[in-house]
Amino acid sequence: MTKAGALSDADAAFEAARRLHEAGQLDQAKLAYEKILMQAPEHADSLHLLGVAAHQSGDHVRASALIQQAINVATGPVRAVYYNNIGSAFRASGRHTQAMISFGVSIRIDPSYAPAYFNLGVALSDEGNWEVALQRFATALRLNPELADAHYNKAIAEKQLYRTEESLASFREVLRLQPDNGLAQHYVALLTGTASDRAPDDYIVSVFDGSAEHFDEHLVEELQYDTPQLLVDMLQQHAHAGEKAWAVLDIGCGTGLVGAAIAPFAHCLAGVDLSARMLEKARQRKLYDRLEQSELLAMMKKEADASYDVITSADVFIYIGRLEGVFEQARRLLKPDAYFAFSAESLDDLLEEDAGTGEDYRLNPSGRYAHAAAYLRRLAATHDFEVRSMFSTPARLERGYPVLAWLALCQRRQ
Repeated sequence: MTKAGALSDADAAFEAARRLHEAGQLDQAKLAYEKILMQAPEHADSLHLLGVAAHQSGDHVRASALIQQAINVATGPVRAVYYNNIGSAFRASGRHTQAMISFGVSIRIDPSYAPAYFNLGVALSDEGNWEVALQRFATALRLNPELADAHYNKAIAEKQLYRTEESLASFREVLRLQPDNGLAQHYVALLTGTASDRAPDDYIVSVFDGSAEHFDEHLVEELQYDTPQLLVDMLQQHAHAGEKAWAVLDIGCGTGLVGAAIAPFAHCLAGVDLSARMLEKARQRKLYDRLEQSELLAMMKKEADASYDVITSADVFIYIGRLEGVFEQARRLLKPDAYFAFSAESLDDLLEEDAGTGEDYRLNPSGRYAHAAAYLRRLAATHDFEVRSMFSTPARLERGYPVLAWLALCQRRQ
């Protein structure tokens, strides 16, 4: 068969493969593309979409290589989508400069191609270049007003630039297009001061997956964060721990900062967190006997009664307003006389001039919840804990100013 004939037959098979891809049958689509390429190795569209499938599967290096092959063998003008998608693969594999160049080429090929402006805006956001990113999102939306992801990222850029009203309007556009978008719902709540019980899981994951790589350095060195050590010091003072004495559950363990502080006193250390990337960092410490990726209450409900001597939670309740479920499960999981050590951002310090509001917790514009001391004490009493210690202390710096938090140690009664 001639090369032209092979490409003609490949075109017909490609349509069937593309339909599998669009239906979300990724593995079957990959096999179909590969079969086409065995007969027609220079079928550009199959190379391109096999690369896209590799990108969707997390193999970003192979993705960029395949799409580059598609660009190299394409007959006639290369389509903007090829450069847009290779840019996405470059960005995902950390090749930031190549990504920016590729999105720019895509725009030059087709100045009306909205996804390339959107992706260039995302890449600029990665650099913290919010003003220019905002311009790119605005262009994408001028070309395609129904692009929900562009509205969302535009809203984030506006929030970063302290343009609250504009950001709120953009998040509301996201909800017009995607009424069930939990991230947008949460941002609308925090920007309007609307009461809510907790941050959605996808919001928490987006925050921590994005910051995992430099989380410890930023938090400890730049924001002067020492809550994990303060919690362990408080435990030592009241619990008089011996070496390797405790079975410990670290809820919202993050990169394992609490684990590092408490490991000398733990004969068994378990951790749970929603963020896969944070758990990767915790795993590298080689301190935890068990790490689980889960919403913390879901994990706690699966654990056996009276199985822990200590439960810790450092800077986790800033993403949970209503804490009744956490206290209920902590009471069930702890042995008699065992300890629940946690931190919670202080609502009382925010309400110095209006202390009589009676609020139990509040979602702040920062996206974090603050809790009232009276609420924490009431929860402890309701769930049969004795508050052994609770005091307010600077937890970290925010824009150069200290953020005050409650550090609390509760002991389960017999």
